[in-house]
Amino acid sequence: MLDIDMNSEQVSIPECLSLPFPYVLQNHSLEFLENHHDKNGFGLMHWAVCQLNFNKIEELKIHNLSFSQQSKNESSKIPQSMIKGLNKENSLFFTKGGFTPIHLLVYIYKEYKTLSRKESKGSFSFDKDIQSIKEIFKSFSLEIFKLKDKSNFTITDYCFLFECFELISIINDTDSNFSSLNNINHKTAMDIGNNYYILNKKDIKPSDISRILETLEIINHKNELDSTLKINPTTKTKNVDKI
Repeated sequence: MLDIDMNSEQVSIPECLSLPFPYVLQNHSLEFLENHHDKNGFGLMHWAVCQLNFNKIEELKIHNLSFSQQSKNESSKIPQSMIKGLNKENSLFFTKGGFTPIHLLVYIYKEYKTLSRKESKGSFSFDKDIQSIKEIFKSFSLEIFKLKDKSNFTITDYCFLFECFELISIINDTDSNFSSLNNINHKTAMDIGNNYYILNKKDIKPSDISRILETLEIINHKNELDSTLKINPTTKTKNVDKI
């Protein structure tokens, strides 16, 4: 029998995640749970993501626990001992302050992809979890991809910064013009894609990234035209005399 004092203000997040969430809600309001963080600054959904407990993530989602909950970690440090298969501490050096559980999920995906390329036969395999992360990304709406961390980086910004092009392709299925980019403009996103392809073309198929680059090229060209028109709003085409 679990010895859990659900009436205490000092709620243990791991214990909460071990219980059916309706029971947790019986004792604590959703608002309280969304604002509750552990000593690392992580909330309930951050913990579920760290554990890659996809059933629990779905359960929390069903009961309206927000994906937009920010961690309270001013240095952006991620205690990787909380994440299975990782054993070092790292930080999101490009941002300051908190981030949502989905930003954390992108980070885990990036780390797992890096490790999966290095793993040897018989070692811990990350492939199943990588596939599960891709599947949950397919269920996300445009609103999720537009979620911002404390420095206003969106989920899509993170995917480009971490060069997660499989996730970017999934995002593009929902966000055809990459409107979910915020701190990264379309030209920079295109340059990141081209750079990634040049450096990794031996390991990737052109088809894996070509649609993304083509989309960004079209958007960037349109943005350049719009910018030209704003600079020269009175520009008109010259009349051509009929022969």
